[in-house]
Amino acid sequence: MGNGQKLRIGRDPWVGCDQQHLLPAHIIAQLGQNGVFSLCHFAAPVQEVFGFQSWRRASSFGLVGQDEQILDNYSRALERAHIHLNLQEDLLIWDVDPGGSYSPKIGYIKLSVDEGNREEVWWWRKIWKLQCPPKVKLFMWCVLEKKVPTWDFLQKRNFQGPGWCVLCKMSNETCSHLFLNCPYILKVWNECTKLLGVQCRWHG
Repeated sequence: MGNGQKLRIGRDPWVGCDQQHLLPAHIIAQLGQNGVFSLCHFAAPVQEVFGFQSWRRASSFGLVGQDEQILDNYSRALERAHIHLNLQEDLLIWDVDPGGSYSPKIGYIKLSVDEGNREEVWWWRKIWKLQCPPKVKLFMWCVLEKKVPTWDFLQKRNFQGPGWCVLCKMSNETCSHLFLNCPYILKVWNECTKLLGVQCRWHG
């Protein structure tokens, strides 16, 4: 959080807010009618003695009843988070990563762990340590996680199509077939083994 000019009130989150940043549309509209669009407009004057950042209360906007309670809860959430506006610009960060930056590696680890509350798989970190372009690592990740949009994957999401392998047109297109068992891909692996001088043997 910086000066609060880019953070839209009632819509944009702050670090650790846990959905407490959301306000109903009619309250956001009421605030807009009072010239409050960003968090900087919602701030009350800083107390000089303690440097404590306070926030305006619902009563200053004429809100009553449940709306008053909702907006005052929003103010209290900001106070509990110790949000203090400053002269720096607001920055968009990803709070899953300690450094605040998004990367495909951290994103896919987070996604895969969340998907079944799974333990980290042994090959995850090995892939991201490979000396190759990030898009290659990402593709390898998708193949091993069976998230490549093959026909079996797409049909689970109600896509309509032939379902057979686009290369051989003899078997159903699955991730393992397309990258391991298809006659065309077996020829590719055979050429790779000749080129690299290594012996690859696939099972499954």
